[in-house]
Amino acid sequence: MVKKLGLYLIVMLLIVVPVFAQDDDKLDNCPADVTPVIATLEALQAEFDSSADLEKYLAGLAEVITELENIQSACTDPLALTAIYVGEHFSIDYPESWVLNDQDDEVLILGSSQEALDAFDSNDPVMPSGEFGIGIFVEAASTLGIPLGSGDPFRQIADVLISSLDNDVDFEFSEPVFFSSNDRRALRIDFVGTGIEAAIIVIDLGDAQFAVFIPAAAIGELANFESTLMAMLETARYDP
Repeated sequence: MVKKLGLYLIVMLLIVVPVFAQDDDKLDNCPADVTPVIATLEALQAEFDSSADLEKYLAGLAEVITELENIQSACTDPLALTAIYVGEHFSIDYPESWVLNDQDDEVLILGSSQEALDAFDSNDPVMPSGEFGIGIFVEAASTLGIPLGSGDPFRQIADVLISSLDNDVDFEFSEPVFFSSNDRRALRIDFVGTGIEAAIIVIDLGDAQFAVFIPAAAIGELANFESTLMAMLETARYDP
């Protein structure tokens, strides 16, 4: 039965790695070469045939499954569709297999399924395993409580956000990380709740306008969607 399991994983390998990984027009950075994983499976099988060490064999298979999951998470859907935020000044591309809420809403929500969207509507959100979603809204600095002409609004919003999160006991927050997204200043703070792992990302759009992104996944799974998140952020467009 164990020998059959090894063959099953080789077959599963062909299913798990998305077909679009073979298509350069859809995704340029998807690691479609799974030859090393197949070689590992064959080596495991050969070793088990000679040693019959089931425990070692199963441990090796667990490592292979982890590697397959890493390959799958790196192979994101092509960002073939565009969502336009209310007011039509901001837009972002998203995977063609995703769904989104009413684009007239003040908060644009995109997700891998309707279940992912539903998690954003809950007062006690729980993101299903394997699902991913992003909530987006665009606000002026003045709307966020930062008066115009009072200094650098991005730094002020960052300071206010960091200070307010320090007093929130419902979530566990990471240290703030400042970075650049498509040549725009950005701030990211990750956090974990009882049923969700998420982040707050603020991007400076210029003209004292800011886009706020809230990517969310099941606990322990946010990193699996990092390539999708970063690819989407790079497509964010603002035309005042």
